[in-house]
Amino acid sequence: MFHITDHIVCFRAHNPSPMTLDGTNCYIVSGRTAAGLTNALLIDVGPDEPAHVAAIAAYLREREWRLQGILLTHTHRDHTDGLESFHRLTAAPVHAFKSGYDHPLRDGDQVALGDRALVVIHSPGHAGDCVCFYDEREGVLFTGDTVLGVGTSVIAPPEGDVSAYLDALQRLKSFPAKVIAPGHGPIITRPRAKLDEYIEHRLMRERQIIAELQSGPKTIADLVAEIYKEVDKSLHRAAAWSVSAHLERLRQAGKVIAEADQWRLR
Repeated sequence: MFHITDHIVCFRAHNPSPMTLDGTNCYIVSGRTAAGLTNALLIDVGPDEPAHVAAIAAYLREREWRLQGILLTHTHRDHTDGLESFHRLTAAPVHAFKSGYDHPLRDGDQVALGDRALVVIHSPGHAGDCVCFYDEREGVLFTGDTVLGVGTSVIAPPEGDVSAYLDALQRLKSFPAKVIAPGHGPIITRPRAKLDEYIEHRLMRERQIIAELQSGPKTIADLVAEIYKEVDKSLHRAAAWSVSAHLERLRQAGKVIAEADQWRLR
């Protein structure tokens, strides 16, 4: 557990992996009510990992804070599997962009929290139900898997969409964040530079795909083997998802065409 500001603390789950980095980051945001009490929101609950879930519940209980809601950045399992176990310790309604939860989130909503509010920003790309939360008072942008502390987010079709993702990254630049609190990895202290880096990375991958196809038709495996040859092979499956998503974007733009399992330039 570590503090980001006086009102924001991060609990990192014990689920490290190549996809989750050091583990899933879950954030407690606190705010004072007019009556002088402290309410809190939990951004993501993380995996069903007993010590992690118990630590979050204990932190709230020891301070006698009222947990008024759990906000989900998206509904992938490494961010949500702990919900049932957590609810056995501390009950609170769940807010998500996807249906099936207690309260729906909509783009532009403001989730009130005592003397502050979190702005909901729909940020599809990694998943269709991805949202970010912006704490204007603290200048903290919570990005879930839209922006990671290290490396880049996986865009896996059919749910992943590169065009939507680039639009979302561009939109996030309009929020004057001081730091980015990502779903995995360390806190990002240069938000604008990181967002620019993410946009350029996606456009670079697109240029690489086009360059590879200029020498003739290629399969996705062919493209991954060449473009990601410096990347550990354990990540090539995820790389294939991203290449597939980029090819779909290029196909929609009329720049490539698929023939059987191969892709070529138009």
